[in-house]
Formats: sequence, C-alpha cells, structure tokens
Amino acid sequence: MVISTGISDDDLVDAALRSAAGAPEVALLYCVSAYPTPPGSAALAGIPALALRCGVTIGYSDHTLGLEACLEPDELRTLVARVRDVEALMGRRRTGVLPEEAARVTVSS
Repeated sequence: MVISTGISDDDLVDAALRSAAGAPEVALLYCVSAYPTPPGSAALAGIPALALRCGVTIGYSDHTLGLEACLEPDELRTLVARVRDVEALMGRRRTGVLPEEAARVTVSS
C-alpha cells in the first residue's frame, strides 16, 4: 500500500499507518500538495525524519518545477552536468593571459 503524506500532519500520517497495519507492505510518499510546489516549500529535509519516525519505505512525490529536485536518471545526469559547468565557470584565480587569449594576440613590428 502506498500512502501520500500530502495535506497531512504527523497525527494524520500515524493514523493512516495504523489503518494500513494489515497490509503486507506499506510505503509513504513524502508530498507537498501544491501544484507547482515552490522550492522553499518542498522541505525535503523532512524525508529522513519521516523515515526514522515511521520505519517504512519512503518515496517522494515531486511537484516542483525544473531539475533541482530531480529523481529521474536523465534529469539527474543533466543536473550533474550543469553543476560541473558552474564549477568550470568558477575556475581558478586568473594569473595572466589565458592560452585562448594568447592565440588572438597579434604582434606588429
């Protein structure tokens, strides 16, 4: 049985788990029922606490836009590639003329 935690509090989640006590397997989907969910409302830090408190398998029902909360493999690959691009953009402290710049320099006599 899969139970969504959208529009609930701890007491309601506990009541749902008690109601599902006879099910062979129970999983909770951490969910914020706002469509789309603003990033500041996603509160993903609540997932580990929910897992510890409830002791069942936890999933995530994502309603945010964009790649930031991605769980799909292709989206995750894209996100990692974008992070690597940002790391490259940050680079290191510049200490002189870059090789790409030197190739553009013409010397006249």
